[in-house]
Amino acid sequence: MNLKEFANRLELSQTTVSRALSGYPEVKQATRERVLKAALEYGYRPNTSALGLATGRVGAIGIVLKGGGEFGPHTSEFMGGLGGRLQQEEIDILVSTVDSPEAELATYRRLAASKRVDAIILHSPFLDDPRIALLNSLRLPFIVHGRTNSDGNFGWLDIDNFGAVRQSTSHLLDLGHRRIALLNGYRGRIFAEHRQDGYQTALSARGVTIDPDLCGHGEFTDEMGFP
Repeated sequence: MNLKEFANRLELSQTTVSRALSGYPEVKQATRERVLKAALEYGYRPNTSALGLATGRVGAIGIVLKGGGEFGPHTSEFMGGLGGRLQQEEIDILVSTVDSPEAELATYRRLAASKRVDAIILHSPFLDDPRIALLNSLRLPFIVHGRTNSDGNFGWLDIDNFGAVRQSTSHLLDLGHRRIALLNGYRGRIFAEHRQDGYQTALSARGVTIDPDLCGHGEFTDEMGFP
């Protein structure tokens, strides 16, 4: 079924149907709901190429994953949750894998030039992350999974790593423990630095000397970490 046939069944104009499916605000809510319900009933799917020309969007989000040990259960859980949420909006995920920082930056340049994605999800940020400046210069929309000290006005989503570790360390101190270990992530990742700060703050507040042997961090190889 093409757009003309679908619109005729609803006795609406093709423009109204297209705008309703694309989420334009000028379409009445009742009309939008009617069109979306009918699309599910008839199994109608708009032509993605035509939709892209009309809306300027391609219906895909990009994410770049690095190999060499960053894949694991947390990655699978994150991708599963992300995919499930984007599926509700009928948005696809374009996954690229790289083996070096240079390859990752090149991938962002290629995605921006090809216009294959509408935006990027940037994960595992660094304290001063060079990817932020690049994506801003490319005018490629992005959101950061985590936070960073990099300059710029951009959206990010994170938990309070400092507060969480400070609270959990304080709880163990309340129970009478004094030799408390911290198994942390990679140094240079801002979430790991915030956890370290929370740990140290809790111990210092109780006058407990920090034992370096009880603080474990992952380490980057030269090929995997940004300088």
